[in-house]
Order: sequence, then structure tokens, then C-alpha cells
Amino acid sequence: MFTWKQMLGANTIIGNIAGILTNLGYISFEINRVPYQAHRLAWFYMTGEWPNIIDHDDRIRSNNKWNNLNNGTRHSNSRNRKCPTTNSSGVIGVTQLLNGKWEARINNNDKKQIYLGRWSNIDDAITARKDAEILYGYHENHGQ
Repeated sequence: MFTWKQMLGANTIIGNIAGILTNLGYISFEINRVPYQAHRLAWFYMTGEWPNIIDHDDRIRSNNKWNNLNNGTRHSNSRNRKCPTTNSSGVIGVTQLLNGKWEARINNNDKKQIYLGRWSNIDDAITARKDAEILYGYHENHGQ
């Protein structure tokens, strides 16, 4: 967490959390008039290396605690996303077909879609998908 070390104006109080909460949910502030996202600076501060893509484990973009941050890629970050509200099954990668059966698919490590099968029972499709998520290294929060 970054805090103000000196007063810069009426809106800054020494010791208060620095930055603003953006409309995307990230904490952002400026250093020498250059904008930075707090999670990227936190990674740099802790490791001395500028990060690629920072993933927040709990998906709370303003939670920049060190144990909540992971440096990764767009590919690895996409394996920790919430389930879209438009998803009819409640599980990413599980869809209902016109014949009423449930189909499960997943993207493998080569970014290719893998067909997992079709089932009459949604629970069987969900089990297949969740097993595949473990096999392909998806984050435990993926789809929640």
C-alpha cells in the first residue's frame, strides 16, 4: 500500500493511502506527472523488475497486497476470470445444446480449444470441465 509522505495540496494528508480508485477498479496515481497503477509499482517495489501482466488472485483490482499479486501473461490472467453473467450454465466452458445435452470445452496450454464431451446431466459436464481446469493449470478461482 502506498501512502502520502508529504502534503501536496488540500486533498493529500500524510499517511493516507495515495491514489484514486479508477472507474475500472484499479488504484492509480502520478509520480512526476507520469500515471502509474499501484499494483504494477507494488510488483516493481518488491522485486526490482517491471511486471508483464499483474493478476490479482482474488480478482479485487484495488487489493494490492503482495500475497494477492502474480506476474504473468494475458494467457495466464485469462485463467482467473469470473463467470460472465450471460453464461446459462454458471460454469465457463459448459453450454447447453439445442437437443438439451450439455457440452464441455476448455482451452489447453497451446491456446487450442479441447472438446471434453457431451452429457445429459449438467453435473457430469461441470465435473469434466473442472477436472480439465486442474489438468491445464487454471486458477482455483476461475469461473467463480
